[in-house]
Amino acid sequence: MSQGRKIRKRDTGEKGNRGEFGTVTRGEADVSVPQARSVDTDGSAQPAQAWWDRASELTDTSGRVPTMGRDNGRPQRRTYTGDDYSVTMPSHASVRRFAGQVEQRTGDRSRPFEMPIEYTGPDGDSVMSAVRVSKKGCSYDVQMPSDFDPERKAQVSESVRATLESRRPTLTREHTAQLVASYRHRAAGSGVETRRAASSWIKEMGYNTEAQQATIVMSPTRNNPTGAYVYDMDPDTWGRMSADRSAGKAYNAYIRRAGNTSVDVAVQCDDCGRYYGTATSHACRTVVS
Repeated sequence: MSQGRKIRKRDTGEKGNRGEFGTVTRGEADVSVPQARSVDTDGSAQPAQAWWDRASELTDTSGRVPTMGRDNGRPQRRTYTGDDYSVTMPSHASVRRFAGQVEQRTGDRSRPFEMPIEYTGPDGDSVMSAVRVSKKGCSYDVQMPSDFDPERKAQVSESVRATLESRRPTLTREHTAQLVASYRHRAAGSGVETRRAASSWIKEMGYNTEAQQATIVMSPTRNNPTGAYVYDMDPDTWGRMSADRSAGKAYNAYIRRAGNTSVDVAVQCDDCGRYYGTATSHACRTVVS
């Protein structure tokens, strides 16, 4: 095994991966997915045949990802209604059954599979999409496609997950703010890939869009040997900060003078090179051989 220093993407300026799904990279071959994974619908009740026909255009068509509605027939749909929104999807019983079939067929209990969903918001507007699901012990991980509305992504992902994990599937007892907070905490575990900053005292910067957190790497201290800190930050603020020619001036303007104190210190994964907060459980993205 080589003992030399690892060459990482931030050292070469190469951009990070931008796959359709923000999942942990697995050992199986890459699977191509359609560019359009979400489409607006009229929100009216559709016959099952029409609903599944629309779903077949959004879910994986390569045949290399187990897909509900394409493998082993089309299961029963259910609409789970919340206080101001609803999600139509295969019934939670059929999803659990399909997960068991995938495990039996592949020998991999956490093998990802796809299923269609339809989200209807408080204004009656609806969007149909495909989500990628994997079983993690007694829980489920639900990954939304990159083109799904970012304002709704956290709510829908956590709503689907709560539905799958609940003994009595319902959305009415899950408050939207709690769902979003849960989603962002889980998303923070994937960490962030940083890049060198144009500053004499800020070394690197990076942003986790799903968690809405920025990681700033400065000089190490006795209390923080990595010198990396995590800050809550909305995408607009990060956009202005990262576009500034001086990272130091941007830090002073958007963090220090704005009173934005760090919410966590970060450590760097030796395998994937990403920084993640010590309060989160890291989901490493290193390829499994």
